[in-house]
Amino acid sequence: MASHPATADSEMARKRQDEQYIERVLTSIRARLREASNASDVELETALGPADLLSARLSCVIPLSNAWSGAIGAVYTQAGLARAVNKSRQAIHTQIEHGTLLCARTADNHVVIPAFQFDEQLRPLSGLSEVVGTFGDEVDAWTLLSWLTAPQPDLDGLSVVEHLRAGGALTDALVLARRTHSRWVR
Repeated sequence: MASHPATADSEMARKRQDEQYIERVLTSIRARLREASNASDVELETALGPADLLSARLSCVIPLSNAWSGAIGAVYTQAGLARAVNKSRQAIHTQIEHGTLLCARTADNHVVIPAFQFDEQLRPLSGLSEVVGTFGDEVDAWTLLSWLTAPQPDLDGLSVVEHLRAGGALTDALVLARRTHSRWVR
């Protein structure tokens, strides 16, 4: 069965964009490694460890795709996030327990942590915890994650996450969250 030409074209365009992205990442990594080499009297392998180990470490901090990627985007595992932010897995678990990290459990009981809740330096997105706090424990995690990433007419078509990331008013997101919470938990 042949695929639709428009679908094949869009898939090819996406793959080209992905390849260009990979090349930009590799160029950036090469530059950083050269910089490290020039700044040190020690061989890179001695300073950073074997290439396959460094590659494995770098790979651990890349968020994973998942069945919900189309809705909530990439996710981290607890171990992957711990490596990315240079914390212990226990510290990540504690943040989850205290509700300062959004997460959900998959059908096979794995904890996934959405990458959308972090800025470019992997710091928590400003204002998001206040919005999430509006819902307490009364809303299913997957429902909440989906709502946070869905376009909202009250936010000019942006999702709550996009609104906050763009520097939108926290009060607007909180008003929407309170209104949504009251509709959901009647």
